[in-house]
Amino acid sequence: MSSMKVRFAPSPTGPFHIGGARSALFNWLLARKEKGTFVLRIEDTDLARSTRESEENIKASLQWLGMNWDEGIDVGGNNGPYRQTERLDLYKEVTQRLLDEGKAYECYCTPEELDAVRQEQMDRGETPKYNGHCQHLDEETKAKYIAEGRKPTIRLRVPLNKTYAFDDMVRGHVSFESNGVGDFVIVKSDGIPVYNFAVVMDDHMMGITHVIRAEEHLSNTPRQGYLPEALVNFLALLGWAPEGEEEFFTQDELIQAFSMDRVAKNPAVFDIDKLNHINFHYMKNLSDEDLFHLCLPHLKEVGLAPDSLNQADIDWLTLLCSTFRDHISYGAQIKDHVGMFMGETVFLEEGHEEELRAVLNEETAPTVLGAFRNALAELDEITPDVVKATIKAVMKETALKGKFVFMPIRVALTGQMHGPDLNNIVTLLGKEKCLHRLDNVSALTK
Repeated sequence: MSSMKVRFAPSPTGPFHIGGARSALFNWLLARKEKGTFVLRIEDTDLARSTRESEENIKASLQWLGMNWDEGIDVGGNNGPYRQTERLDLYKEVTQRLLDEGKAYECYCTPEELDAVRQEQMDRGETPKYNGHCQHLDEETKAKYIAEGRKPTIRLRVPLNKTYAFDDMVRGHVSFESNGVGDFVIVKSDGIPVYNFAVVMDDHMMGITHVIRAEEHLSNTPRQGYLPEALVNFLALLGWAPEGEEEFFTQDELIQAFSMDRVAKNPAVFDIDKLNHINFHYMKNLSDEDLFHLCLPHLKEVGLAPDSLNQADIDWLTLLCSTFRDHISYGAQIKDHVGMFMGETVFLEEGHEEELRAVLNEETAPTVLGAFRNALAELDEITPDVVKATIKAVMKETALKGKFVFMPIRVALTGQMHGPDLNNIVTLLGKEKCLHRLDNVSALTK
């Protein structure tokens, strides 16, 4: 195993989001590519917002995406604990050492005082930073502040006139001047270390060799039944460019192709159309059964699937999902296509009313619909094959072909000009609903 060691360290303050998933993926890919170690730890120092529920959501999401971790929460390791709130004694020890060595100090400034100083600096056109008021407090002043009930924060004493530089794997050589930073808070007044302090201690103590940061402000993870393979593929291409033109990768292919030197310097742009395109590619390969399970929660949401399913329900819903396979890019889109099966009344597709009525007012439409209605009433069983044979018989009886037969039947039953296989649609609607709609087709022509 390589000496490379990376980490994903999310804050459990809400649902797992795309930015976090992308950061986790890049770390995981790099670790797997270099045969290194991928660590998962939880940064829960935001006590007011952190929850175990969010932590479980993060872990479940990583597992769903196929990203296993080698060290950290649940799996253990030699550098635990792996939650920041369980490492407070370690942080206190380091903080005290910094105080003893004069590299940090207690700051008793109130938020109001800090705001006033910051405003004065901005009024003078200066970059706001801490003015060093508490850098050299005497014991008498400290005692006065304590008597007033002030609780100190701890600030790191940032040296002046220093240049800090490092090599970034994406942006190259980066440097900044210490004079523009100011002494910043490393421990809050409640004794909890701030994120930027705790994370550095954790990285050092756990032997992290490379840090890949997340892009901020990316959209929340779409909660629509997207496939994990598609989401991983999409996240990998979110700011990383493979050498060739290929855009679909298996997990193993991603590991082999991934490299940090092909990660873009510019912030990644979340492109929902790209995600839909990739997801549609993977959905085409799903079995009818898997497609049914993917769409089922959304069908339940609109009341088309009961909570308790019998085999007839499963068969009907499986045919429904299969029928619309080529019309949906992700699971939740099934909801946009099932309105035609709900209720007894047909509504003409909005924006196309005139052309739809024109189909039903064609001279031959009543003949076709009458023949189809009579044939349908005689059937004991309706299946796609039976419907196909029935429509073929209507063509023979009426001496009409093509759109002159298919179009009026589709419009009368669904209120739409176009759609998936008509044989499936009739089967899904069922005999009674079809007969009812055909008997009331006159309402659509007005």
